[in-house]
Amino acid sequence: MWRLSLGAACCLAVVLGALAADPAADVAVASPANQTNANMTASSNATSANNTSAAVKDGVICALCECDIERKLLNCSDKDLTHHFPDPAHWAALPFEPKVVLFDRNNLVHVLPFPTLDALETLSLSHNHIAKVDNQAFWNLTNVQEIDLSHNHLTTEDMSPHIFQGHYAPENYEPLERLRVLRLGSNALHSLDPDLFMHLPRLAELYLDANPFKVIDLHTHQAVSGLLGLRVLDLARTGISELPDHFLHTPNKLQRLVLSGNAFTAPPPGLAESHVLQYLDLSENSFTVLNEPMPRMDNLTTLLITHSANLTEVGPAAFSTLPSLKALFLHSNPRLAKINATALVEPIVPPAETHEYPPLKTLHLHDNALSYLESMLVGRWDHLESLRLDGNPWSCDCENQWMVDDLFPTMEKVDPKFGAGLMCGAPVEMKGQAMLRLQAGHYHMRCVDRYGNHPERDAPILVGVLVGVLIAAPLTLAVVMLWRRCSALPKVPGPLWAGLVRPRKRGGDYSSAFYKPAETEPDFI
Repeated sequence: MWRLSLGAACCLAVVLGALAADPAADVAVASPANQTNANMTASSNATSANNTSAAVKDGVICALCECDIERKLLNCSDKDLTHHFPDPAHWAALPFEPKVVLFDRNNLVHVLPFPTLDALETLSLSHNHIAKVDNQAFWNLTNVQEIDLSHNHLTTEDMSPHIFQGHYAPENYEPLERLRVLRLGSNALHSLDPDLFMHLPRLAELYLDANPFKVIDLHTHQAVSGLLGLRVLDLARTGISELPDHFLHTPNKLQRLVLSGNAFTAPPPGLAESHVLQYLDLSENSFTVLNEPMPRMDNLTTLLITHSANLTEVGPAAFSTLPSLKALFLHSNPRLAKINATALVEPIVPPAETHEYPPLKTLHLHDNALSYLESMLVGRWDHLESLRLDGNPWSCDCENQWMVDDLFPTMEKVDPKFGAGLMCGAPVEMKGQAMLRLQAGHYHMRCVDRYGNHPERDAPILVGVLVGVLIAAPLTLAVVMLWRRCSALPKVPGPLWAGLVRPRKRGGDYSSAFYKPAETEPDFI
């Protein structure tokens, strides 16, 4: 009997075990009500977990940074961050796909690879302490157009070509083909790897300003020459004093070149090798006198030579090799006192009879040391759209009369406020007067000589001196003659008029004191 009971128990256990192991059997056994409750509970728990996870992930970035969904802007600047959220989950949980991401002015030191951000176009990491950028740091940013790494601590050794690698293709790494702008200014670069930009075939703007290059060495030359589509190059404040031969020949699409704040003593001859250069900034260099024509640049439309502390003079034909020049900014040069009347034109060569002026529209000469402005400097002043002459010690004399009579009325048609800041700096009696007041009063300014004097005011003085000389000369001669006659007369009693007569002396009247007897010799041979 007990054997039968034991066998029945074993069979029951096997059946129950089979039911427990078979999900279908489990579902068949479970009642519909219990199944619905279980599913609702599981779904609720999953939803709650997902919401909690998303909230945590969203909070990591948007709680610390400014998330502008409408502008698709993620601004993490000035947040004292030491990282840029390298966890892809944090970025995946953002409520929008950012186009612009800013991490400026933080405490970043190391740039790790960014996660996939397909919509990202602009990434700024400037004003940090970045000293290392990992290889392939940007390879997931396939649509990025601008990267800003300026104002950091990057050195030549830190900048490897592999930083800008794209995804690995079957045979090679893909380039970051959409990157157009790269900012590396204000770092510690003294040279560039010759292959630094090999993965950036469409780079159009390169900013290397405020790096201690001192010279453009061969490796840097090779790196820049490889950028066939380069349109903007900024080498401001890099300490260079010359450009290597053929430096501007290969990047034949270069349109904008900034060389300000360097050690050039004259415009570099290599500028003539540029093909389509339109904008050139040579400000804050060591120019003293621009007495030679600049290198010829047929397409240059804008030239800046400002804040040059030692520049004193612009000589003849200095800008005559710029036939397309439309804007000349020659201001804020504290010692610039002279601009030659033919600075913009070449000498007339027969059979030409007139000068060929460039199509100038903008001329800024303010805040210099100019006293005179030549009327022939510009061919057609009435074609100018912007003219600034304020901040100069203008000499209010007849040589600048044309400014008051002709230039002011012409430019007031373009700018009604023109001339408001123009003041007389010389001569002394005119100093401090507004030139607009002279124009309003139709004042005729007098001429001055080279020492600042008025010769026309000297005429009465000269006539007076001449009359005085003509009168004083015979009187003086008469007095002298009279004195000589009177001093030789003896003092004799008699009327005063008796001394005016000078008697003739006879031979016996002379004193014997003037003579002495000759010595006689006792013996004669």
